[in-house]
Amino acid sequence: MSQWNSGDYQLAGLDGTNWLSRTDDRITGAWVADGEFGFMWTSNAGGQRPNPYVKVARITEDSMTQIDEPDIWSQNATFTYPEACPNNRGRPIGITPFYSASNPLQNHVIGVRDDYSNGQWDLQFSKIGTNGPRDDKWRD
Repeated sequence: MSQWNSGDYQLAGLDGTNWLSRTDDRITGAWVADGEFGFMWTSNAGGQRPNPYVKVARITEDSMTQIDEPDIWSQNATFTYPEACPNNRGRPIGITPFYSASNPLQNHVIGVRDDYSNGQWDLQFSKIGTNGPRDDKWRD
């Protein structure tokens, strides 16, 4: 598995609050489906990833070997606080991370990764943020 970064997560909102101040690299999204385990967590910026992003690891259930690392990241945006769940057939994997780019507020996105998305994460906005937290706390 490739390395990821933790440490002090920073992203100032329009009002100056750092809504990532409580972020860490604990696993916040996981699933068991279709012969695989999946795990998701927030990684800090580093290396080829200039912004915090969602680190993803998929592992085979039978041999416990890594399948891939389909991380959710962008050169221009931050992705954090992922959650995941398979449907009742074990597929597709639905996710709900938070996102921030040119609007440095917390925006909620939903997404799926399945055969119809060619193995890529297909993400759509579900809620555009209008206000930051009252202090440097988010996602309690």
